[in-house]
Amino acid sequence: MGDDEVAVVQHQVRHFTATVVLSREYPLAPVWPGLGDGVQTPVLDPYHISGASVCLTGPFVTTHSTRMHPMGKLGTYRSPVTERDPVFGRFLIPSLMLDGLARVAVIDLVAGRYIPVAAPRSIRRIDLYESGGDAVLGTRHGDLQLGVTPAGLDLESIGAANRFVAATMDGRIVCQMHDLTGVVLGYVDAETGAPADRAAVETAASNERSWRPPVAAL
Repeated sequence: MGDDEVAVVQHQVRHFTATVVLSREYPLAPVWPGLGDGVQTPVLDPYHISGASVCLTGPFVTTHSTRMHPMGKLGTYRSPVTERDPVFGRFLIPSLMLDGLARVAVIDLVAGRYIPVAAPRSIRRIDLYESGGDAVLGTRHGDLQLGVTPAGLDLESIGAANRFVAATMDGRIVCQMHDLTGVVLGYVDAETGAPADRAAVETAASNERSWRPPVAAL
């Protein structure tokens, strides 16, 4: 479709509901201490791989240096837009950053080489600690650090606790999300970039967990 064409895919469909709590001023931003020391393993953001079932391009490429940590997942947010952007330059909240922060949840290697691709279902709470959309925050702070805990979070587990943080490089939290749930759509092979069947990957992961090395007879 061209830029001047519009198509209605579905009519009168409720995509989401939200409860918004407003205040005269922003709450004092807490400080995020980070995840501490630990071996960090670089893992590609699967949404930037062309073979993924969900491939994001253009202004949705916001995450960099995504990696695994023993205590969670990490990444760096870099605003792709300026205040002159005809669309995102008008936004009052950092929607692109929130999208990128949610994606850090899937930074993992299942069965040693497969990265999940998921779609969000719900977010229990989002807290914003300062004003500005992506363009404003990019000018104000430059890069932001992203962190997600716990390391073994299960997006499909309803009621499980998790935390998503976007903070300045000195640790002041810009926004955070709590208790996000989602659905795994499939996997991407981290070595080849090819899509992988969910059932096959999860069977391989299950077999890997259940295997035990033989014990030598005494």
